[in-house]
Amino acid sequence: MQGTGETRLHGKFVPPWTCVNERGVAGIASPDERLIFRSEQRCLTNLDFSYCGLERADVLLPVIAKCTALETVNLACNSLLADGLAQVAEALAHSAKTMKTLDFSRNELMAPTERTMAQVSVACAKLEQLTTLKLNGLGFGAEGATGLAVGLRGCPALTHLDLSSNALGDAGTQLCAAFPLCTNLTDLQLSDNQFCGKLGGKMVSAGLGSWDPERDLAPQVRSALTRLNVSGNKLEKEAWVLCAGLRNCTRLSFLDMSKSMFRDSAMQNMCG
Repeated sequence: MQGTGETRLHGKFVPPWTCVNERGVAGIASPDERLIFRSEQRCLTNLDFSYCGLERADVLLPVIAKCTALETVNLACNSLLADGLAQVAEALAHSAKTMKTLDFSRNELMAPTERTMAQVSVACAKLEQLTTLKLNGLGFGAEGATGLAVGLRGCPALTHLDLSSNALGDAGTQLCAAFPLCTNLTDLQLSDNQFCGKLGGKMVSAGLGSWDPERDLAPQVRSALTRLNVSGNKLEKEAWVLCAGLRNCTRLSFLDMSKSMFRDSAMQNMCG
C-alpha cells in the first residue's frame, strides 16, 4: 500500500517489528539466512534467540544493530564461540544505557582462551545498566576465568551473576577476587565448578568480601549477597573454611551447599 509506509506479504500486513528473510518470508530465518529488520526498532526491548542452533555471531549483528532500546537479550543454548559472544556484547554498546539482562549460557565455546573471555567481560562492563549476567554451562575453565575477571571488576551495577558449571577449579582465584568489587551483587551461582577442599573453600570465602578465615580479619566491604549457591563442589571436610566467609554475608537468606559431601565432622567445625 503506497503512501502509508505499510509492508505486505502475500496480501497480508506485516508489522514493523517482523523480521523478513531474503526470500520474503516473515518469521525467524534459519541460522544460515541473514535476518533483515526493515527499519530501526526503537520499541523492541526483549530479544530471545535461545535454542535456535546459531553458530555464527555475524548473522545476529545486523539484527542487534537495528534494535536500539534493548533491555534483555537471550542467546542461551546455541553453538556460538567465545569470540562470537564478544562481538554480540560489543554490538550492544548502543543499548548501554538500557541493557539489563544478558544470557549467554550453555553455548559451545570450543576451547575458549583467556583473551576471548576477557573480550566478553570487557564488552559486558560497558553495559552500565547490566544487572543480570548468565554465563553458566560454558565450560571456560580456569584460563577463561582469569580473562573474565578483567571486565567483571568494572560491573558495579551487577546484581545477579551465574557462573555455575564452568569447571573453574581451584585456579579460579582471580575471578572470585573480583566479586567484592561488584558491590550490588545479591545472587551468586557457583554450583558444579570443581572447587575442592580447603583451597576451594578459602577462594570462595575470599570472594564473599575478602575475609581471611585463618587470620580472622574483618572484611573491608560487607557483602550484599542474599542468595548463594555452591552446591556440587567437593569441599568435603574443609567446608568450614567457606562458612567463615559467610559471616560477612549478613543479608544472606538462601544458601545451597548440597552435594558437597562434608559429613559430620565438618558440620561440627562449621558451627563451632
